[in-house]
Amino acid sequence: MTRSHELQQVRRFRANPIEVTFLSVISLIFMNSLYSLVYDNHGSKGATLTPMASHPTSEGRAIASVSSSLLNITLDCDKSVTESTSATRVRVSGLICGFNPSLVSENSVPPKIAVKNKTNQNAATVFIDHASGKFSTDYISLDAGENIIQVEIKLGTGKTISKEILISR
Repeated sequence: MTRSHELQQVRRFRANPIEVTFLSVISLIFMNSLYSLVYDNHGSKGATLTPMASHPTSEGRAIASVSSSLLNITLDCDKSVTESTSATRVRVSGLICGFNPSLVSENSVPPKIAVKNKTNQNAATVFIDHASGKFSTDYISLDAGENIIQVEIKLGTGKTISKEILISR
């Protein structure tokens, strides 16, 4: 027999036995997952056929985020601010009390502002615009009941101005 004749006599599988075994194992895992998805472990009743806990056709729908959940307050340097709201968060902004941006030089110390809800001890991040003499905070969480928001402005001259905002929620 010649070498080419021997190669023709070799039986070859159309599919590799290792690949068939691997495919079988993957298929069994898939079928087990599919079975577990459709049927729960408490019998043969399908889990997809159990009644839902909620009733979406009879329950009302509500907006996930309501714009009234956010409150914007402008700080007034001359009078105190008292607000009643149903909002869950508040942003404080306004002029920097006692600060004159036209008198600022390169060597002057910029003002520092700290805003804190004294009720729940949440401190706000304060954004200061030195050129316009204004500031703004991010939204601060409000608790139910009275919230005291303390705004403390430390000017470059060493003077400290403290304002309190009372918000009832």
